[in-house]
Amino acid sequence: MLLRYLLLAVLFFLLYRAFRPYVMAALALPPKPAPKPKPLPPPAAALEEERIGGKLAHEVLGVAKDASPEAVHQAYLKRVREYHPDKTAHLASEIQTLAGERTRDLNRAYEILSKGKSRDA
Repeated sequence: MLLRYLLLAVLFFLLYRAFRPYVMAALALPPKPAPKPKPLPPPAAALEEERIGGKLAHEVLGVAKDASPEAVHQAYLKRVREYHPDKTAHLASEIQTLAGERTRDLNRAYEILSKGKSRDA
């Protein structure tokens, strides 16, 4: 009977030694932070009211608020041809910088106005 208790004690000791590193490692881990929720995209109305350099998108492109997608596209192409940085490569660096900023403004305005609208429709 004493031998049974001794063998049982040895078995528990070996099990304790075998599982102790796993238990200690699990206790030492910091809790995982909760995942951050993804921000919601702004509503379409807020996009159209976004200001670019103090102006609304349709003002940057020089079109009416209710202009058709084709008119927006034509105005965009006309303005980009006029202000593209490649057209000002031979001019002073300040003018090239201004042309680059203007082109970025035109691209953003066109992106806002063409979002959700199709030229083919």
